[in-house]
Amino acid sequence: MTRHGDTTDGKLKASVVREFVRAPDVDSTVLGVTVVDGVAPILGEVGSHAEKVAATEAVLRVEGVRALAQEVQIRTAWSQVTDTDIARDAESALEQDEDLPDTIDLVVDHRVVTLH
Repeated sequence: MTRHGDTTDGKLKASVVREFVRAPDVDSTVLGVTVVDGVAPILGEVGSHAEKVAATEAVLRVEGVRALAQEVQIRTAWSQVTDTDIARDAESALEQDEDLPDTIDLVVDHRVVTLH
């Protein structure tokens, strides 16, 4: 356990968890936190952008937290769509347009479609 001033990282972690529980707009059961040298990365998946902001604000209210690493994802129907799904749909759309040449290459990487 690392000390930062008079506050240990373990105490900071416990304080962050308490702040999550107290925050009415945060589901504390879906978030995790570790604290090392006063830096608090939070992990998890929340249901909305507002909840992500509320979680961030909760961490920043804890005295002694020097920095926050925001690793929280927002759970949406879109997050279930894979690059393969997107590539399949984009390829189908290209095939339906008879004016496009057959020489177009399609690449999907992290939900970004690039045509060559």
